[in-house]
Amino acid sequence: MFVEYYQDTNIMLEDFLSYIVEELSINKADKLLLAVSGGVDSMVMVDLFHKLGFNYEVAHVNHSTRKGQSDKDAAFVKEVCRKLDVPCYIKVLNYNTLSKGNFQSNARDARYSFFESIIMEKRITILATAHHMDDRWETFFMNLNRK
Repeated sequence: MFVEYYQDTNIMLEDFLSYIVEELSINKADKLLLAVSGGVDSMVMVDLFHKLGFNYEVAHVNHSTRKGQSDKDAAFVKEVCRKLDVPCYIKVLNYNTLSKGNFQSNARDARYSFFESIIMEKRITILATAHHMDDRWETFFMNLNRK
């Protein structure tokens, strides 16, 4: 239903652009790093930023989990970026080398350390993720579907 509703319209692009410019103060002069999992939400984010002509690069963390599925996610993200001609940075995590403790916390720390290294090296001004702690992106996409 979501795809059918927005098919052949620019409503989703217009709403997305309005939200990121007015609510998040992101504009086309900014250089963005999109943190992309390979899931639907982050791939829609890539598609929207791409269609709107923003200056962005992509970062993906392969957590080496889910019995090989994370390798497929990494390959998918890499292929999409190749087709879009967008720089893509992929880091493969080895949890045997991470400090002991909470898996989720260690994974988050490793992801953001990776993102920060790219941001510093490439002089990127904004990190965009499809999920924030307060789920703003997820809420945004759900609200688009309710129109």
